[in-house]
Amino acid sequence: LDVFHTTHNTKDFYLLYSRDGYHWEWVSRGQPFIDRSPEGGWDSYMVEVCNRPLFLDDEIRVYYGGANVHHDWWMYGEKEGLDVPEARAGWNGGETALGLATLRPEGFVSLDSTVREGLMITRPFISDGGQLFMNVACEPKGYLDVELSDSDDDVVPGYERFTCDTFRGDSARHVVSWGGRSQLPAEVLAKGAKLRLFSRYCSLYSFRIA
Repeated sequence: LDVFHTTHNTKDFYLLYSRDGYHWEWVSRGQPFIDRSPEGGWDSYMVEVCNRPLFLDDEIRVYYGGANVHHDWWMYGEKEGLDVPEARAGWNGGETALGLATLRPEGFVSLDSTVREGLMITRPFISDGGQLFMNVACEPKGYLDVELSDSDDDVVPGYERFTCDTFRGDSARHVVSWGGRSQLPAEVLAKGAKLRLFSRYCSLYSFRIA
């Protein structure tokens, strides 16, 4: 959503979401989706977007326009005598350009752990998938372990935390394995299963079973 700040004579755009296409919510009402550059940058006074994000296999792309002039300086600001860089002698701006911002897949939000180990437990789910894929980024001393249980919270033999092959890297498509085995037990997932994720200095963006 493009927003024109009339007092400051600048533009920003904000991220909104909807589950039905009719009712929309702000992700963060006070925080623009992309920050404008400091004064002097090519997009220091205006950033705006006219299309939704482009979702590719390996990244999300946001193409946006920007300018280092105030929104309506040429129409009204000059007549008003506004004290802006455009009005000062020697100013040689007037640049507009197309920008590209990128995110990792599902990179809009993450669940983060830091100095204390974090634990996340999913609700029960069923699936006919065979492998667990994680979109996760660990800091240099970070890690992620995964444990599988049934819907009654009984850990599935062979899928305990201590058998999990600990992940310490950064991958949008990491395949979780236990002792080198990544195939999930179909009989457990068909009746209902839960995941327990143990992490430290780690950002979890998403997971899927496929």
